[in-house]
Amino acid sequence: MNRIDTSHTLATKVETRLDTTLGTHEQFIICPPETKGGCALIKGNTVSALTTGLNWYLNHYARINLSWNRLTTNMSRMTLPKVTATEHHYCNGEYRYYLNYCTFGYSMATWSWQRWEQEIDWMALHGINMPLQIVGLESVWRSFLMKDCGYSETQAEAFVPGPAYTAWWGMNNLQGWGGDGEDQSKGVTDNAWYERQSRLARQITNRERELGMEPVLPGYSGMVPTDFTERTGHAAEVTNRWCGFSRPYIQDPTDKAFAECAAKYYARLQKVMGTSKYYSMDPFHEGGTISSGAYAEGYSAI
Repeated sequence: MNRIDTSHTLATKVETRLDTTLGTHEQFIICPPETKGGCALIKGNTVSALTTGLNWYLNHYARINLSWNRLTTNMSRMTLPKVTATEHHYCNGEYRYYLNYCTFGYSMATWSWQRWEQEIDWMALHGINMPLQIVGLESVWRSFLMKDCGYSETQAEAFVPGPAYTAWWGMNNLQGWGGDGEDQSKGVTDNAWYERQSRLARQITNRERELGMEPVLPGYSGMVPTDFTERTGHAAEVTNRWCGFSRPYIQDPTDKAFAECAAKYYARLQKVMGTSKYYSMDPFHEGGTISSGAYAEGYSAI
């Protein structure tokens, strides 16, 4: 509450209480205050239910709408109405997903922790519990290629694209593009950038989990650099071009080496982002192929 209200007034007027005895369906209850000088008591059986209930109070009682145009406000001069009757709401949607890969390639590519912190609070206020989270993917791949696949630092960084192209790289569409201001065909070679992304990834995932969310993390679908076979001995094949770009190569997910590489990738991912119940990947996005044609078996293997 103190992050969305810069005056810290809201936290003195509205009490929140986590009550896991309310039932199995996620729900919140807005009640008359129990403390002197308070305006409302909000109960919820999950953290997400509590934050959604808080936003309901702000929207429907105080007429305060925190939007992307203004994610924080000063409530010291605003009227925070006193709740006089109990209001009960249930949620039947267990999975409340947010974002896609492309969104990480627009203004989000330049966001600092300050802006991410505001976005995560916005997610919490709107009941999001499954946000996609791919910040730091650059660091995961750099570490995986260098420490598990025998790539040098320069060779690994040639695979990683610049910030504005990370999303399309994550969807197996291109590689090593836009990372150098003077030569767009090169990847990112700035160590400080990798360190920044790893640090930001940990801040994002920690805060999302703190607010009752399960981040959807970038999984392993077999995307590899075009020189992967040469450097590792593992089979990988060329796939179609995408919008004029040469795609990364792909391992056939039914190949034995795929599982070995995936296990190593997930170990590197865990060091940066932790683990999750949910992972996102699209190995054949907009025209990707494997020569075996075993797509159903491939998806099962992934």
